[in-house]
Amino acid sequence: MSPTATLPSLTIEQVAIDDLRPDPANPRRISDEELESLTRSMRSFGFVQPVLARRADGVVIGGHQRLVAARRLGLTEVPTIYLDVSTEQSRLELGVEQDFRRLGHRSPRPHAR
Repeated sequence: MSPTATLPSLTIEQVAIDDLRPDPANPRRISDEELESLTRSMRSFGFVQPVLARRADGVVIGGHQRLVAARRLGLTEVPTIYLDVSTEQSRLELGVEQDFRRLGHRSPRPHAR
């Protein structure tokens, strides 16, 4: 029998939008039409995928566009999962995410779909 790995538990917290900082190195951009579509979706279905942010500094590492749409909707708080990762780890993950999207694949991370 193989040893069982213990994964860190993730907690979703309601966080003030003003406490979150977009990462200026975030390479992902979407068109105005895609942003409007995301905003409409969030208006209809709510915030179904939390923002991911580094715990150390509140920098967003996943969910930049959801954060923009939330501001458009006048939200003051958003569901957020804080991760204990370094700047280098978060940027590496964003790079892998972008490579998958550029190649037309879905994200390898289930929460980034």
